[in-house]
Amino acid sequence: MIIMQVEDFQVAESMILKADEMQISPTANAILDLIVDEPSKIDGLAIGTALGMTYIGKFDSE
Repeated sequence: MIIMQVEDFQVAESMILKADEMQISPTANAILDLIVDEPSKIDGLAIGTALGMTYIGKFDSE
């Protein structure tokens, strides 16, 4: 599991707790939490593919 570009601690915590509820095996669970400036763009699909993971999507804020 990859969690990216989360600047709000409470949102990040909620996402991590939700991932924990999914009961993913600890040996198969990796969380990458990146905080970046808005102009920076990260290609989640490319990162997931490179790591052999499935990219599901992203959370956006307004």
